Amino acid sequence: MARLVGLMRHGKAEPPGAKPDEERKLTPEGRRQVSEIANLIPFKPACIYSSPLARALETASILASKLGLGKAETSDFLKPGVFSVEALGELLKICKGDILLVGHSPSVERVLTELIGGGNIKMKTSSLAIVLLEEGRGTLLALLIPPSAQLP
Repeated sequence: MARLVGLMRHGKAEPPGAKPDEERKLTPEGRRQVSEIANLIPFKPACIYSSPLARALETASILASKLGLGKAETSDFLKPGVFSVEALGELLKICKGDILLVGHSPSVERVLTELIGGGNIKMKTSSLAIVLLEEGRGTLLALLIPPSAQLP
């Protein structure tokens, strides 16, 4: 069964060091850019899962609200350094439809690279990769960045 998988890097967050890492929230710019991405998502996921860290959960909550999905669920599978293709498989067992996941760099980028069979994709904050997953193999359909984001 083919499914769409959205892999999103959380929005721009408060700088490290000011407070414990798990408590860092989105900046106003981060919230605005997440809202911009939410307006560009071309599918309605059945489930949204987020890392339990504040910046990822805030990102997922904005997406869930904009997409009319109620609230996002948290998963320890999406914590920094934990997210993997195997963890994605576990979340896909729970969610029976298309899925949107919010996590952290570099884990999200590593999973994306593995799903599509290679490459060197770097994701800016608030960016979203949309992958068509069929029989364990992925095809990258889109890599969205917020319209207001600065390109290199």
